[in-house]
Amino acid sequence: MSAPRSAIDTLAPAQRAALAALGVTTDEGLAATPVDTLLAVPGMDRSAARALVSRARGEVEPEDETSRGTLPPDRPAD
Repeated sequence: MSAPRSAIDTLAPAQRAALAALGVTTDEGLAATPVDTLLAVPGMDRSAARALVSRARGEVEPEDETSRGTLPPDRPAD
């Protein structure tokens, strides 16, 4: 199994560049960035900014098949 991607790595290149222009280049820096500041990133709305900060803080796991409520193929539905 591969290591989880950082929150910043989940963004599009233009969004990563916009964060870098704000001086944010690590998840630690992202975790400390106010949501309102992140609204300057292209395509970032308040909901996405909050989710990104939460992920950078380690408060949420990356979304996968089980977190979306779908069952793995080897698990039957109840």
